Amino acid sequence: MHRPRRLLRPRAPRCGAFGEFTEANGLLTPSLKIRRQAVTTRYAAEIEALYGG
Repeated sequence: MHRPRRLLRPRAPRCGAFGEFTEANGLLTPSLKIRRQAVTTRYAAEIEALYGG
């Protein structure tokens, strides 16, 4: 049975319009889940421009 030599850590989500999502900047939890409230607060203007009129 073939086993991988090392397990890769999941990659953090990225979106070009919003920059990087990392634990260090508070946009991800340690398990790499998006902190929606932090993202909504930080990128409110960009979100409004995308979805607002």
